[in-house]
Amino acid sequence: MSLIHASEQISAVERQGLIAKYIVPDPHHPGTTHYRLRESAVSVWVLVAYYETVGHDLRRVVSDYDLPEKHVQAALAFYVEYADAVDAYLSARIEKVSDG
Repeated sequence: MSLIHASEQISAVERQGLIAKYIVPDPHHPGTTHYRLRESAVSVWVLVAYYETVGHDLRRVVSDYDLPEKHVQAALAFYVEYADAVDAYLSARIEKVSDG
């Protein structure tokens, strides 16, 4: 998955700041792919997949999930930092659904 977004254009330090402020591990599911927003508990992978589905429309994700823009930006910043792990998880979920 290739996400073109402002999160890729900000520095690694700024991305880490967003991640530290808004993203936490999911206590029920260990591993890099199971991080979520601190306040709403929406999984990062859910937002990343939806962002891709709606054609990288940040405002639509913000509106449809009723989240502050900074929270969605933090999820996308997390994706930029851990894209390989998140992509592998999403691929496995798609494969599992396809297998029925």
